Amino acid sequence: MDSGNKPKSFQPSSSPTNESVKSPKALGLIKRKPSMSNSAYTSTNGNADICEAACLDIIDANKDADEGSSRSSCEVCATKQANNAIFIFESIPLTIKLLFIAAFAIISLIVFGAILIADSVDKINTAKKIKLLCSYSVALTDFINELQTERNFALSYFGTHGAMFGPELLAQMNSTNIQIEKLKSLNIKELFGNGDNSIRADGEYAYQMDYYLGKLKGHRERVLSFSFNTTHELLDFYTKWDDNIIGAVLIMTHESGDPVYKELQQQYGQMTMLNEHLGTLKAVLSFALGEAKFTKSDYDYSITVRGKYDLTESLFKTTAEQESRNTFNTLVLNTTSYHNTKYMLNSIFSNYPQSTQLLDFTVVEWHNNSTMQMANLQLVQKKIRNLILIEANRVEQVATGRVIGFTISTVVVVIGSIIIALFFSRTIIVPWKRLLRIQKNRTKELTESYSQLNLLLERISAEEQKTKKILNSMDDALVTINELGYIVHCNASFYKMFKFTESDIFGKKVKFQQIIPNLELQEMFQQFTTLDSIITPNKDLKAITKVGNDFPVRVNLTFCNFYTNEISKEITKEVLCTNNITQQEKACIALIHNMSEKLQNEREEINRDKMEFLKMFDNPLMRLDFKEFCKRIRADENIYFLEDVQSYKHTPSLQERVQRQQDIYNLYLKPEAKKLLNISKDQIEHTNFKVSKGLGEIDLFESLERIVMEILVCDSFKRWKEMEKDLQSYM
Repeated sequence: MDSGNKPKSFQPSSSPTNESVKSPKALGLIKRKPSMSNSAYTSTNGNADICEAACLDIIDANKDADEGSSRSSCEVCATKQANNAIFIFESIPLTIKLLFIAAFAIISLIVFGAILIADSVDKINTAKKIKLLCSYSVALTDFINELQTERNFALSYFGTHGAMFGPELLAQMNSTNIQIEKLKSLNIKELFGNGDNSIRADGEYAYQMDYYLGKLKGHRERVLSFSFNTTHELLDFYTKWDDNIIGAVLIMTHESGDPVYKELQQQYGQMTMLNEHLGTLKAVLSFALGEAKFTKSDYDYSITVRGKYDLTESLFKTTAEQESRNTFNTLVLNTTSYHNTKYMLNSIFSNYPQSTQLLDFTVVEWHNNSTMQMANLQLVQKKIRNLILIEANRVEQVATGRVIGFTISTVVVVIGSIIIALFFSRTIIVPWKRLLRIQKNRTKELTESYSQLNLLLERISAEEQKTKKILNSMDDALVTINELGYIVHCNASFYKMFKFTESDIFGKKVKFQQIIPNLELQEMFQQFTTLDSIITPNKDLKAITKVGNDFPVRVNLTFCNFYTNEISKEITKEVLCTNNITQQEKACIALIHNMSEKLQNEREEINRDKMEFLKMFDNPLMRLDFKEFCKRIRADENIYFLEDVQSYKHTPSLQERVQRQQDIYNLYLKPEAKKLLNISKDQIEHTNFKVSKGLGEIDLFESLERIVMEILVCDSFKRWKEMEKDLQSYM
């Protein structure tokens, strides 16, 4: 094939562009005066004058090439500056470098330790705040309890028109005043901190306390003088104040970041709300029972409060942790007062509006049972408060221990790391310098022998490709069998004749006995004892393919010795073990000729079509026309593959062939390839197996090339020829 008939895809582009045209001076055709710039091109460690001279040469050349434009930077100078920077780092002693490396690790360790210590200190502050929050919430809850008791006595006193509960009300007013003084002594800002939400909560709390304290005296006077028209007026003052105090307790819950405390404080607030709802029911119903009159407004109000009580109780049972639920069951749910109070409430609401006439209990019994039930709720509050204090002490102890442990461990580890770094830096320097000297000498030796080794590898590769080319061009199958009967090598005709793949031969250990069962090869090996080769007469036998089809063959066997044990190493561990001490191995080379007449006729027809296809492929115009036809029928990947394989074969450099090998795999063989070849899965796997083992061999894609060419010859090419004949007959 002459150069004029080569496919366009393999001909290099030689058309010049405007960017590639340079002046004679830029191309080196006009010589400059001898200067030191010549050495500057070959050395990046020269002095400033040499680099400056090189820059002048380059700038002059660019001026001629670009008609007055010049480059603002010099690649030689940039390379020199980069090398100088690298040299500065290389000149730093190894000990200092190791210390720098250790310093980064030590600094990271210190930062990590500081973070852990800071976190532990924050835990300590959280524990202290939990204690402070607990003390304030207890004080507020005690005030709520006193205010609830005063409300109950006030409503009972108002309901009996002063006939009962007068001394008790006055005594309770004194107790409430004592608790108010305690609240005034609290530093609420210490609790809420300095955040925006905390300041807002602090201001609202202070305003509400001042407002209700200012109204308390007048409210008490109206209670003692019976100046209220309805009981709701009397209740609202106490109830709203209780609600605001409960709101302050809930705000305190969110002032801590500890989840356990939040959960316990939430349970504590739920107990406070239960006590408040029960106290409201106690006051309203005590008044109604005392006057023997249960109005519609009192009924509606009581129903609403009871609903809140039941909802809060259900919420506590659902969300509280096990210990709090057990305490609640023991001190509240399993008590007589709880069941009596529940029975009385059901009787009052179920008998409305005749509740006061049909009840089987007195106002005193209701008052005593509800009071005892509220006392039981307060006991649960105290139990939860103790759990909160226990949690605060636990958090503080753990955090304190962590601070001490983290501080000591950080100091010890940092000091130990510094000592170890200094020690190892000194022990590494001497061996490192010795290794550097050995490496320098070895590098020099490798540099000297590299060019010779590269040339030798190229020659070996070329000879190997020639041998493979000759073997694969044969129509007959050629196989090499080791002494154990395994096929260790074969040509392309063997794969085609017997339908095997390379993965079968090198992975599954195919024995020659499988394809030629009537040949006693082991006995022949035993008879072969000489050092010379022995050729046996031709034998007409029956062969069997991989899929089980049989056909007549003529076999010629040659027994010989190989002065290598490479075959055994690739195939069997048994031969490697037995022949590892010798340099000779017995082998048999079998030449297998297919005697089938049908195959001969098909082969001749295919060969004729192949000759026509190759003639078309060598003609650029015909090949271009054929490619357009393949595009129209959406089968152009095959012709492009053949062109790329031809280009791959004509690539002289081994490194470039390796790169082209990967490009062909990515474009045609990879599962998600853009132009995936339309061949069988077994053929794809067989080719991928070869490519994975290949290293730029010229005949690496030869078997796949033959398959693709046969597909084109038998399908697309025949259709194209028929189309051409139809066009000619039409014209």
